[in-house]
Amino acid sequence: MTETVTDMASKRQLAAIMCTDIAGFSRIMQTDPKLADEIRQRHLDVFNRMHEKFNGKLMQRFGDSTLSIFSSAAEAVECAYYLQTELRKSPEIPVKIGLHTGEIIYDEAGVYGEGINVASKVEHLAEPGSVLLTGKIYDDIKNHPWLLGTSLGQQSIDEQRHPIELYALTNRGLNAPSPRILRASRVLEDRKPQVERSKEPIAEEPEVGLKRKQTAAILAFLLGFSGIHRFYLGQRFRGFLYAFASFVALMMTIEEGFPAIAIMGMVTLVDAILFAVMPQVDFDRKYNKTIQSTPTRRKGIRSRIQARTQSKNPVFSKLKRALKKYEARKFEEAINRFDDVLDEDPSNYAAHYYLACCFSELKKESDAFFHLDKAIDLGFDDFDRMERDKALRFIKSRDQFKQFRRNKYQLTPTLPPPMAPDILSNDILELSPLEKIEELGERLERGELSLNEFELEKRKILNR
Repeated sequence: MTETVTDMASKRQLAAIMCTDIAGFSRIMQTDPKLADEIRQRHLDVFNRMHEKFNGKLMQRFGDSTLSIFSSAAEAVECAYYLQTELRKSPEIPVKIGLHTGEIIYDEAGVYGEGINVASKVEHLAEPGSVLLTGKIYDDIKNHPWLLGTSLGQQSIDEQRHPIELYALTNRGLNAPSPRILRASRVLEDRKPQVERSKEPIAEEPEVGLKRKQTAAILAFLLGFSGIHRFYLGQRFRGFLYAFASFVALMMTIEEGFPAIAIMGMVTLVDAILFAVMPQVDFDRKYNKTIQSTPTRRKGIRSRIQARTQSKNPVFSKLKRALKKYEARKFEEAINRFDDVLDEDPSNYAAHYYLACCFSELKKESDAFFHLDKAIDLGFDDFDRMERDKALRFIKSRDQFKQFRRNKYQLTPTLPPPMAPDILSNDILELSPLEKIEELGERLERGELSLNEFELEKRKILNR
C-alpha cells in the first residue's frame, strides 16, 4: 500500500515529485455522478498498485488530484508511464501528469516546498494522456534504456520564475504537446474567470521581445510601402530598401504616369499573405531565433517531420494554390489541395483550419469539427478570427459548437484511440530492442499481455 504523510516523521529531503489530475472530472461530476465515482475508484486502484510497484509514497490527495514522491527519478517516470498505459484501458481515464525533482518538507501538518509548486504548475500545462518533465528530472532519465523524451523548449510556468525547459515523454501511446499548444493553453486559462482553487493557478508570462506573425502580416498589408514590417522583424536593410524603392516608384508614377507604385503594392501584399499562412514553427525559427528545440532521440516519422520543417519549407506554393481554390469557393477542389499540404506537412494547422472552413461551407459537420479541433491542437490560437469567420457559420449554429466553446475550444477531453499496428509489427523485419519494447507496449495496451508479462518480456529483451 502507498504511505501517507501521517505515516512519516517530520523530514526534509530531495525527491522526484509527481502531481496528477483527472481532466474534466468536475464536469463529469456535474453530469454523471455515478460515472465519476467509478472513474475515481478505478483511478485510485491503479494509482495505489503502480505506486506500490515503483516505491511511490502518496503525500496528499485533493479530490481527483494527487501528490506523491519517489526516491528514484527513473522509478517516478516509469510509474507515470505505466499509470497512463493502465488508465487507457476501458473505461478510459484522461489524466495529466507533471514531474519535477526538488526539495520537499513534510510533517504531521502537511507537505510543502518549492519543488511541489513547480511540479504542480508543470502538471497544469500537461494534456490528458501526457507526461511532462522538468529539465532537472529529465537529466536523470535521459540515458534510460527505453524511456524517450522530447524537448518542448523554454516554457514560462508563472510570472515569478524565469522560463524553464520542459520535456514530454514520447513513448508509444502517450500524448506529447507541442510548445505552441502550451502557449495556447495558457491563453485559454487566462480567459477563464478566476476562482479560488486548492492549487495555485498558472499565470502567463508575456513573451517579451518575440515577434508575432499576425502583427508582421498586418504591418505589411497596411504600411508595407514604408518597409515598417521589415523593421519590425529586425531586417533594417530590407526596411530601408522597401522605403527607397517605394519612394522611387511613387516619383515614377507622379512624373511619368507609369504605375510603378502598384508593383510595390503587389510585393507588400505578397509579404502579408506569406506571413499570414506561414506555419508558426517556421516563423519562430526564422524571426524568433531565441526559440530553440532540442532534437528528440526518437527515430522514424517524428524525426523526419522535424528535419523537414528545419529545412526550407516546401508547402508554401501548395498552400497558396489551395487558398486560390478556397477563395474561388471551389471547396471540393480546395479540400484536395489542402490534403496535399497535409501530406507534405501533417502539422500545418493553417491547412486544418481552412479544411474546417471548407467542410462547414459544405455543411459536413463532423469533418468540420474534426479539422477545427486538430488546428487548435496543433497551435491555432486566433480565436477572435474563428468567432468572426463567416465560413464557419454552419458549425457555429450547431449545439456542438456551444459545447466546444464552453470547453475552451476543445472537443470533450479524451485520450486518443490506441495506435493501430504498423509495419514494425511485421515479424519479417528485424526490430531493435527499443522497437521490440514499443511493440510489447502496444500488446499491453490491447490487453494481450498483463503488466507482469510485459515486465518479464522487457527484461528478456534488455538482457540479450
